[in-house]
Parts: sequence; structure tokens; C-alpha cells
Amino acid sequence: MIKVFYNPSQSVSKNISFSPSCGKPEKVAKQFQEKFASKIEFVSEFKPLSAPMISMAHNPKYVHDILRCKTPNGFGNKMPEVAKSLRWTTSSFFHAAEEAFRKKSITCSLTSGFHHASYNGGSGFCTFNGLVIAAQLLRAYYGISRIGIIDLDAHYGNGTDNIIKKLDLDYITHYTFGGDQNEKEWEKESFEEFLLETFKGCRVIFYQAGADPWKHDPLGGFMTKEQLRQRDEIVFRVAKKLDIGIVWNLAGGYAKTFQHVLDIHNNTMIEAIFSETGEIDSIPETDDQEASNGELTNSRHIDEELLEQDMHKEDAQIDAELEAELANNKEEREFALLDIKEIA
Repeated sequence: MIKVFYNPSQSVSKNISFSPSCGKPEKVAKQFQEKFASKIEFVSEFKPLSAPMISMAHNPKYVHDILRCKTPNGFGNKMPEVAKSLRWTTSSFFHAAEEAFRKKSITCSLTSGFHHASYNGGSGFCTFNGLVIAAQLLRAYYGISRIGIIDLDAHYGNGTDNIIKKLDLDYITHYTFGGDQNEKEWEKESFEEFLLETFKGCRVIFYQAGADPWKHDPLGGFMTKEQLRQRDEIVFRVAKKLDIGIVWNLAGGYAKTFQHVLDIHNNTMIEAIFSETGEIDSIPETDDQEASNGELTNSRHIDEELLEQDMHKEDAQIDAELEAELANNKEEREFALLDIKEIA
């Protein structure tokens, strides 16, 4: 049973931004309930973090000004609805991380918008760095000797690096996919060994399972849904081999046909459930003809007839669909690209 930490207060249905992150928690929660009700348990009874707790990773004045809507948040606005949600999103991730650490289990926090937030400010749709906040709180409460952050969002986790250096947090081991000079490093056979060696000695792992490395994401990259699912499988297997807990969150994902983003998050949950229980009762979503034909590269057997029934559109169809969407939203996309051009 995977515990999913979600309180409705951490989701904002209307936000002035190119990014859908503020409203994503509610949409993912609904999808997870529909698809995985018997395999997950929602946890909503947790309190929001206080300003002093958040300030363990940020300038207290910045925290004060954000929560009182005196300075723009990571989305570039001062909406009170967003400010109110921030204490809940950071709390969701902290409590999920605490559960993962204490039980050596896999947990999920329905949160995004963390890794571009630095000590003194936010950017790239990120306001507070829930990753470092959770690490600081776990360190303070439990004296954890080492915490690992595996950030496989498409973009460089510059904010996380900034806080680690600013506060000299040498107990955090941080790997950020977007900062890797070789963007296909993970595909090598040695990627699992690399993670095992890098995160050896960590007591818990924080995993940013971003949907934006998908090759059709307007702000993303080059990976298929099947490759992203294999990525998740590797990370969960690493945590199991290290015999430690792991908490994962949603990170980025900007496809205008939002079901594609949900598909990727659904696949991550499928892999989490399989790693935790050894059971799988859902078919992974794909966008590859070869994957849809049943040619999966993992060791599990999945019925080919079921895969054929669940086939997705071919890449050419998806390309055409997304090109039409991007043409209709050109100004929004250009604004977003300007906002993250220094950190992508």
C-alpha cells in the first residue's frame, strides 16, 4: 500500500501562469483514485508548515514577503491563493519524506515546483524548495546523517544547489539530471550502478519524477513514456537495493493535452506499486509503436493483447496535435521559456 500525501489545500485551481503545477495535485489525486484505489492510501491529516520551518532553507524575509503577498512568487504573481497553498505543499512533501524514512517505504507527495527556488528567491514556477526544507527538518528531528536527492526533472535544480552551497549542507547528496552534461547519461547500462554508488550511505531518497523530459513536452526533452517508466523502475530498484525509503513527487510537466502528463505520473505510480508489492494491475501508458506491440525491455511479462487494447496515438499524430496547441499558445510558451532560460 503506497501512502499518498495530499490535502486539497495544496492545490490551486486557478493560477496566472503557463505552468499547470498549482492545479496538478487535484488532477493527479483524482486519477490515482480512479486507477489505484486498492493499492494506495491517501493521507490528508497533516498541518501546514510554519514560516520558521520554511525558513530553515530560505531567507526569513523572503518567506515573510511571499506568505504576505509582498513579493512575486515563482509563477511571477502575488496571488493569495498560491501563497496559502505553499505551506501545504511543503508540508505534504515533508510528511511523505518522514514516513518514507521511518518505515523504509515508498511514499508519494502530490507536489511540484521546488527545485528552482533558491535561498533568496523563487523562479521557474518554484517558490519554496520543499526538497531542502524537508531535508533540514528530517535532519533536525532525527539527526539523519545523509539524505539523497535524485532530481530527474528535465531542468537543472539550480535552486537546490544554491541552498546546499549557501548553507553548507554537506549531508545532502544531490544529483540533478538537468545539470548533467550528458543528457542521456541515465540510458547507459551503468546508470543503476552510478546511482547505487552515489547514494550509498543515504538514509532516505527524495525523488523528483518529472514528466517534462517527455519528448513532446513543450519545455522538455527527448524521452518516450516507456523510457520514463524504465527510469522510474531503476530509481525504485536502487532504493530497494540500498534498503532505504524513498519519497517521490511530480515535479515538472507542461503538455497542453494534460492527459499525457497524467499518463507519465500514472506510470510512476505503477512502478512504485510494483516495487513495493511485486504486483501490477494496470497497463503502462506508452507512445512508442514498439512498446505498444509488447516489446518492453523490463523483466516483467505483460499480456500483449492488453497492450494492444491500450495503444496510444503514433508519434506523428501526437506531434501534429501538439504543434496545433503550441501555435495557439505561442505567446504563453515564449513567456515561459524566457522565465526559465537561465536554468533550463
